[in-house]
Amino acid sequence: MLDGETPIANGYSLSDSGGAGRVIVVRGNGRKFEGIVVDFRVDAYVLDGDRLVVARRPAYTVPLSNGSLELKLDPNVNTG
Repeated sequence: MLDGETPIANGYSLSDSGGAGRVIVVRGNGRKFEGIVVDFRVDAYVLDGDRLVVARRPAYTVPLSNGSLELKLDPNVNTG
């Protein structure tokens, strides 16, 4: 998938910034809360009626010498 946002339903979107940076966000519809509702990394999702079912893999950030952060997938999670 290319970087960007893919609408899901009811203000929810898959936001993809590349690599491990895949999250579910919610915006609009008069919500009191807007932002990330499922954090890194969303591997898959399915809309089941009113429910959003998400498979995610924990990720963490590593500080880099230039002051930015790099996302890495948690190596302690069995993915297969």
